[in-house]
Amino acid sequence: MSLYQYARAGDVERIRDALSSERAVVRRRAVELLGELAAPDDQASIDALLRVASDDADDQARAAAVDALAELGGTAVEQLLAAFTGHEAAGAEWVTAHRLAAALDADRPELRIAAVHALAGLDDPSTVPVVVDALSDSDRRVRRRACRACGTIADPRAVPALVDRLTDVSPVRRAAANALGSIGTDAALDPLIDLLGDADESIRRTAAGALGGASTARPVEPLAEALGDPSPVVREAAVYSLLGLLSNAPTERSHAIRDQVVETLRDVDDDGVVNPLVEILSAGQETRQRRNAAWILGRIADPHASAAVAALVAALGADDAQTARLAAASLAALAGAVALLSLCLGGVTYDSYQTAQTEQDIREGVTTELEDPAYSGYELIELEVMTETEYLLFQYPTTIAVTVGVPPDASRLGLASEIETRLDDAYGITVDVQVRYLDVERSG
Repeated sequence: MSLYQYARAGDVERIRDALSSERAVVRRRAVELLGELAAPDDQASIDALLRVASDDADDQARAAAVDALAELGGTAVEQLLAAFTGHEAAGAEWVTAHRLAAALDADRPELRIAAVHALAGLDDPSTVPVVVDALSDSDRRVRRRACRACGTIADPRAVPALVDRLTDVSPVRRAAANALGSIGTDAALDPLIDLLGDADESIRRTAAGALGGASTARPVEPLAEALGDPSPVVREAAVYSLLGLLSNAPTERSHAIRDQVVETLRDVDDDGVVNPLVEILSAGQETRQRRNAAWILGRIADPHASAAVAALVAALGADDAQTARLAAASLAALAGAVALLSLCLGGVTYDSYQTAQTEQDIREGVTTELEDPAYSGYELIELEVMTETEYLLFQYPTTIAVTVGVPPDASRLGLASEIETRLDDAYGITVDVQVRYLDVERSG
């Protein structure tokens, strides 16, 4: 059996056996799979990865082993650092941070990689300058991981040094670009936007892909322009990033970002947007991207676009229920899809099916959220669903008004935003939530 088959079967023991392969590429892949599949408390896998990180002849395998240990979490990186330094992790967090900072001056690159990983996991602003300094490390493996760490920390202080790394070797450049996208300030995004006009196709692709990590609407128009790029790989990256903006949007900005994405895409050449979205919906591997593709198609596709309609009809049978619901809502938005939709539903009217299903999901989501211990003593009194009228068959919800009874001394927590997040994440329903609190006296 191949490593792929072992991974499909979850056979961690056989994957560990592959670490003894004479081929470096096999060992590297086995290391990566252990980081993905092993349990955090799987000491046998941790020990195997420690041996690779310490002794493997291939420098990429050693670096990958450090990455895998970081992926496992728990004490894995601490064990690695202890093995490298001979000192057990102990003391307050600032002591740990100091020791990790000192490790960045170690001769061994793998120790510096491990230190960067560990520093990224500390919630300590004082570590940022140390991680930024690691961006200038002599070993490109360390620089690459330092870029990733800066993206995880997302501190604007790292921006100038990350911009400098945009001219580094390709793996470091990509990591720096992604980190800038994650930081998302104007100073971080502007260099990426500028790179969309670079003469090098690979640089344009990297920049387009990195902009999808932003949490603002600023990259929307530049990415829309990139959809006219002569390179198909750049155009594809731009489409994926536009979907990423929808996924990454903070709850309080999600509606504005969604509206801007839709408005901008409506003005772009139809085939240049619709065809990649159809491909993502039909063959994409990430559930969130498929959901967003289904949602957008109902708002920008031509009703007579047979490929879009066919992809949405096929998505009605998706394993992910949210994707299916979003596809159904998008079909309702496309006048040319009404007849097809009627056939697919086997005689059940779309209005009765989708309206009932969606309102049921909303009520279930609100009820589930109120069951959270943070809302102990809260009770649902009334729920009203308000809709828009742009759809021919289905009145899509835009706002829900929730009346909640609370004890008089209860704090008014951020219930509205929590309900919005739950409905979006669990059901693919994007609505504004308004919460009205009523004091309810309880006897006893």
